[in-house]
Amino acid sequence: MDRHSSYIFIWLQLELCAMAVLLTKGEIRCYCDAAHCVATGYMCKSELNACFSRLLDPQNTNSPLTHGCLDSLASTADLCQAKQARNHSGTAVPTLECCHEDMCNYRGLHDVLAPPKGEAS
Repeated sequence: MDRHSSYIFIWLQLELCAMAVLLTKGEIRCYCDAAHCVATGYMCKSELNACFSRLLDPQNTNSPLTHGCLDSLASTADLCQAKQARNHSGTAVPTLECCHEDMCNYRGLHDVLAPPKGEAS
């Protein structure tokens, strides 16, 4: 009877794991610095499977960034194909960057736009 009980116990654990995977499928976690994300540890869940980082002032590459789940900006991921703004030197600067993995927007646009160390901007 003990062997039978242990099989049932293992089966139940596998069922719980499978349910957990199914319930979280289709959502990723994103870094979020909006006021409503403070209570959730600066994280949000995106049903669109997209996180974003964007410059608050597209004309200034030193502008502060904002981060969050794309769901808070739009109901579709089409916004990820966003337009690029021109900065004061006329070069194209992405105003919005999307990514599609857990916490992928934590580093932000400044890391993407910054030239590697040792190179002049």
